[in-house]
Amino acid sequence: MRKFILLSLAVALAWSIMPSLALAQPTLAAGTGSRQLSPNNINIEGVLRGAAENAGYTPGADTSSFAKIVAAWIRFFIVLVGLIFITILVYGGWLWLTSAGEEDAITKAKKVISAGFIGMVLMLMSWAISNFIVNRFTEAALSNPSGPGVIGPPI
Repeated sequence: MRKFILLSLAVALAWSIMPSLALAQPTLAAGTGSRQLSPNNINIEGVLRGAAENAGYTPGADTSSFAKIVAAWIRFFIVLVGLIFITILVYGGWLWLTSAGEEDAITKAKKVISAGFIGMVLMLMSWAISNFIVNRFTEAALSNPSGPGVIGPPI
């Protein structure tokens, strides 16, 4: 009983101290001199623009090149296939947990889990190959903006 009371007090003390450690000091709003955050002194557009620029997004840049569109679709399908294989792994684990010691059900669960791992390895290999190819095409396009077969700058 004494251990329970000590543990409860320790958890309550930690619970009461942690929020004060996580509180951050707000920054000064531009030109206001105020430390209070309110809708009147937060420049949401500026904050979002700064976050976008830090993430590498350039407003007005050409984002519709063929290589970028193909790369986005490849990434989408690889993520989708990865989610499918994770679902297969969870399903195999569920089969194993609910097998109740039956050898046939355990064998089926092991087959499903091994198929999920094989699929995951194939998905990672396809990601590596597609990433390599997309990077090579991007580097080739950036190093020779005049197009394929053109050596040197245009006259």
